[in-house]
Amino acid sequence: MQYPPAEYRGLQALRQAILERESFLRHGGQDQYISFSNVKSSDFRTIESRRFHLGRGIAFTYFEDIETLIIKVPTKVHEKAHASIANMTYHLVRSMGVGMYDFWPINAARFRSSNSSSKEGDSAYQNQVLRPHDYDWPNFVIEAGYSENIPNLHMDARWWIENSGGQVLMVILILISPRTKTVLIEKWIPSPQQNIRRSPRFVSPGPSPIRAAEISIDQASPTSVINGAPLVLEFDRIIGRPTQNPNERDVIFTQDDLDYWARGLWIGI
Repeated sequence: MQYPPAEYRGLQALRQAILERESFLRHGGQDQYISFSNVKSSDFRTIESRRFHLGRGIAFTYFEDIETLIIKVPTKVHEKAHASIANMTYHLVRSMGVGMYDFWPINAARFRSSNSSSKEGDSAYQNQVLRPHDYDWPNFVIEAGYSENIPNLHMDARWWIENSGGQVLMVILILISPRTKTVLIEKWIPSPQQNIRRSPRFVSPGPSPIRAAEISIDQASPTSVINGAPLVLEFDRIIGRPTQNPNERDVIFTQDDLDYWARGLWIGI
């Protein structure tokens, strides 16, 4: 992502910047993020209303307090990565007999924090039985991007967990490098909250994100090298409640599962 952000100069210039970034990515570039300063809240509302004219699948992160807009421009492999993991997880959860409302896909819906920043994920799920309101946060979020965008993706994980006050119970990051045929999967969760007696004047900070798992997949040679498997998605985190019967359990992607999944990412890329 460019730094400092480019100054926002209207919708036409924004559209041109997105087109240029799409061309950059088609020709082998790896940085999906572009950022703009001096984007007032009224500007952002206009941008949102015209988003489908700006580009298909673009995702916004907006910081109203500093008038900064970050745009994530999608790529085929990035879309394949998050959508496939999301779909596999959904079908495994539903095969346990979990109700549809308990694991409802909300995809790239926008969420707004108390500090007026807002963000859209790549894939997200919410237990609508326990979280039925428009302002309720998702339980489980997936973000994907090129390996070169690690700082941006770490910022994404931090945004979800910190701004939700730990209500986002798990963020999966998928970092992809098509050039080297490698994938890094990171699992981020809220830090445990300690029950410490504090002064009434003390404002306790929200939970910070911690990286709970890291799995690397290297398919540069015919024999894959995989470290850190399996990928375990704990039931109580992705559903937001404990298991209620023997059929309900953690979602586990074994080393073989991840090997087969990763090979599919490179097809047509």
